[in-house]
Amino acid sequence: MFFIEVSNVLQQGLLLKVSTLETESKENTERLQAEISKKSDEIDTLQNERMKLEQHADSLDKEVIQLQNSLEEKDKCILHSKEQEKKLEDQIAEVLEQTYSANCLFLTCVLCII
Repeated sequence: MFFIEVSNVLQQGLLLKVSTLETESKENTERLQAEISKKSDEIDTLQNERMKLEQHADSLDKEVIQLQNSLEEKDKCILHSKEQEKKLEDQIAEVLEQTYSANCLFLTCVLCII
């Protein structure tokens, strides 16, 4: 009978220990699940932020290309403008030369008449 009582006490002690361990295990599992959930949320947030940054980088790349194209177009316009300016200067010089020649001819004719 003594052994039965000791055995029952040991059994109750072991059952209490098992119950405590199960409770600790459950608490640890819940804590780890909460940490996993939190880390998962952090990963989602970081992935969303990365996607936004990639989209912004793509947008900036497109803007750089547009600006480069605009600069090339501006350079073409400046070159064309300089070519046109040179043509006008040549035309002005030709008109001045013709005017000078006409004035000389006119003066020569006037002097001949006088």
